[in-house]
Amino acid sequence: MEPLVALERAVADAARVGRVEHDPVRFVRAFAGDEDRELAGLVASSLAFGRVEIVLAKLDELFARLGCEPWRDADRK
Repeated sequence: MEPLVALERAVADAARVGRVEHDPVRFVRAFAGDEDRELAGLVASSLAFGRVEIVLAKLDELFARLGCEPWRDADRK
């Protein structure tokens, strides 16, 4: 298989919604603002160890508390 074809397939496969649902990167994609995405990525990657189900549940709780613009709220405190 040509390297470019293999890369294109890998990118297409990685972009599937089903895979993203089970990956902490889903929290980054949930925000529109660059600062919010940066903060979400930092927090999610810092906590992304252990059982995936538990990590995702705790990140769901955290980001629900932070609201839709976590960077603004974090910057105020």
